This record gives sequence, C-alpha cells and structure tokens, in this order.
Amino acid sequence: MFNFFINSTLNITNIIISNGALIKSMKINYEALVISGVMQFVFSHIIEMIIFLVLMIFLKGSFLSSFFYLPIFLLFVLFVLGIAFMLSAIGAYVSDLFNLWNVFTRLLWFLTPIFYVMPSSIIFQKISYFNPMFHLINIARSIIIYDKIPSFYVLLLMTCVCIFSFIIGLLIFKRYKGKFAEIV
Repeated sequence: MFNFFINSTLNITNIIISNGALIKSMKINYEALVISGVMQFVFSHIIEMIIFLVLMIFLKGSFLSSFFYLPIFLLFVLFVLGIAFMLSAIGAYVSDLFNLWNVFTRLLWFLTPIFYVMPSSIIFQKISYFNPMFHLINIARSIIIYDKIPSFYVLLLMTCVCIFSFIIGLLIFKRYKGKFAEIV
C-alpha cells in the first residue's frame, strides 16, 4: 500500500507541467489527467493483489478475509486521489515539488510502522496516531495477515479522513485549475 501511495503521488507532482502541450492545445478536463495518473497505479496494485491471492491459495493460507481488503483499498484510493489533486495543483506552481515530495515520502516511510512494531515511545505513538498512512496500513495488515476486521471506530474514522482528503484535494484543484494553461 505504501508503494502505491509513493508511486502514484510522485507521478502526479508534475503531471500538469508534463502535459503542458496538451493543456495549451486543447480544452480537456484536468481532473482526468490526475485520475488517470492514479488509476495506472491502481491497476498495477490490483495485479499485485491477484498474484498475492494466488500465492495464498498455493500456500493454503486463509485468503477469505482478503476480499474485505477491496473496500479498504477503495477508501485508500480516495485518500490518494485527494492528495494527488492537491499535489498536482501545487506542482503546477512549484517546480521542485517532485524532489520535495520524494524527501517527504521517504521521511513518512520511516515514520510509518510498516516493517517494525511501534516503539513504546509516547512521542512516536502520538505522531503515528496523526498519520493516516499508519491507520490505513494497520487496517490492511489486520485484514490480510491476521484475518481480523478492525474496530468500527477505526473504520469510521479512516472513512471520514479519506473522504475529507478527497473533498479538500478536489476543492483546491478546482480553485487553481483555471490558471494551469497560463502557467505551463
């Protein structure tokens, strides 16, 4: 999931600038550029999940709860789309956003407990609780690895965060998209 987040958001940071000739030459829906940029990584992730399910069948693992991963992944795509809309709008104005976002995502990778147990440090725990990636990855981990459905409270909270991210990202994008043709 984290690789999906990194790859799709890094790809989006300069999508407006890289499609400058297209934006200047014809009237297109700019949102489609962002959505298509994210969707290419959605399809890649779906193929990865199919390979994972085949591996689970081969190893005689429990893969029934993995089907509950699909709604979680759809929420995650909504979250990533919100971030992507924000980044693409900012990337039209800030030329070095790709490099800045690359450094930020590497820092986020170290701050998100993916391959390690969360340390007992209270400061680190508080940082992790405000990190949506921490919660989304824990939800996916509990579904796929531990065959456990997370609590309703956590699912509701992450649903609200993902929808909020999408709405804010789309509003920011719509506010600044009128000047994209002038900037590129």
